[in-house]
Amino acid sequence: MLNMRRWQSLLGGSGEANRENPDIPQAVFLHVPKTGGTTFNLMVKNSYPAHRAVQLLNLWDGKFPEKSQYDFLSGHFRWSFVKEQGLDQRHLITFVRNPISRAVSQFYFMKMDEVLGFYETDKEVFGDSIKTGMIRALHKARQLSLEEFLREEPELSYALLGNFHTWILSEGGGRIADLGEGDLAVAKSVVDRCFFVGVCEKMEESLALIAQKMGWPKQEYHRENATSGKRDPKDHSPWVLQRLGEINALDLDLYQHALGKFAQLKNDPTAGHFPRPDASGFTPKQSILGSGWYPREEYQQEWFCWTGPEEKAHLSLKSDIRGMANITLHFRKPFRQETTSQLALSLNGTLLEHHTLGSFGRMALRARLSGEFMQKANGRIDLTIHTGPTHLISDLVPGSADSRRVGVCLLRVDLVSVSPFWG
Repeated sequence: MLNMRRWQSLLGGSGEANRENPDIPQAVFLHVPKTGGTTFNLMVKNSYPAHRAVQLLNLWDGKFPEKSQYDFLSGHFRWSFVKEQGLDQRHLITFVRNPISRAVSQFYFMKMDEVLGFYETDKEVFGDSIKTGMIRALHKARQLSLEEFLREEPELSYALLGNFHTWILSEGGGRIADLGEGDLAVAKSVVDRCFFVGVCEKMEESLALIAQKMGWPKQEYHRENATSGKRDPKDHSPWVLQRLGEINALDLDLYQHALGKFAQLKNDPTAGHFPRPDASGFTPKQSILGSGWYPREEYQQEWFCWTGPEEKAHLSLKSDIRGMANITLHFRKPFRQETTSQLALSLNGTLLEHHTLGSFGRMALRARLSGEFMQKANGRIDLTIHTGPTHLISDLVPGSADSRRVGVCLLRVDLVSVSPFWG
């Protein structure tokens, strides 16, 4: 889990002057819990360069010593925090969910063993008062049914299950139970100024739409951080649904307003521009624009990225080269020889003839691109790596706890000009 001191030290900086690429849009994600934000955060993680996107969990109204130098910030913080930190001119993004469904999901999330374990073992993220209060609330949720919790713990019910959208998107102080119409008006105004508002119940459509607005390639949708053991809201008694509606009255109004914003975004064909990395010397430290990848990783100052279970991965790059060129993709040497023989590479929809190079635990695919091909590409380099059958890492490395199904591990892409007079 997070080490808050580590995050605060990372966030210190001199702001705009440290930006690596000023063309990359800066954004802030106001993450309302249990609205699909973890799924969205994973989509974002590879789209921004390494160390340029940061997720701040459990910050709420925490303070930073200086304005962040990061291009993308995400967290369960409030609109008031965004304003205080001078981040309100960035693209604002949030996701919403039917407030009754959100509250039910939140309650069953509180029953999960790993949630209680996090709070009980944490030593640095939370202050003692927050930690003690949350542990008490989690124990209560684990002992009681949702109806019992609502009846026996009215204050906790308001604090943890009520009007969370309105609280995140407003700026008034005090308890969630004290929110009123003025706070709702502020939250609606924040929704109106948002660059993007997604809808949890329309997650696939929302992710496709935010990709369009940000200028990212469309990516595969993988649901993350789903609550286990939860029940559908309609499985609960009429009294439970009525009570959840009462403590979420502001959120129910705000949710309808947000649905209207989402409809407006769908009707707006405007597409964004997100700069593609250059294919000459690309590494996974840069933006990984495309689907079929696990989150990038770093080991001994080298960045790498595994392809996923889909048997192909896409990568959008650019190039200024308009003449004959060689393209080389460098990988860690596959665990199994058949993976090497089944690898294939397409560029802009054309299957390339390649040859394989290898040494010292590495492997590379190299293909020659004609001047005519590069002229036609006109700077667009859309790569597809076809991996063939994938494998469980736990099968390839006995004793490994890694349960991912992977294809190949990309280290680098090199696209270089070659003279037509050389072989």
